Amino acid sequence: MTWFPKACRAARGWLGWSAEDLAKRVGVTWRTIQRIESGGSTTVGRRHQIADVFRAAGVNIGSNGISPLE
Repeated sequence: MTWFPKACRAARGWLGWSAEDLAKRVGVTWRTIQRIESGGSTTVGRRHQIADVFRAAGVNIGSNGISPLE
């Protein structure tokens, strides 16, 4: 899923979160977030978990980019 790393970084930027901030919310290490955002492999479940964290913060991520939840 080539769009996910860029969308993840963009959503973090939108929220003003560091990789460590996201990692704490997801329950992984910041290195895991860096690996994912660098295009490293991850599971579908982990991508859903990250997307859920962003949705809870009011941001939707998808293949078309990021957007605020209405």
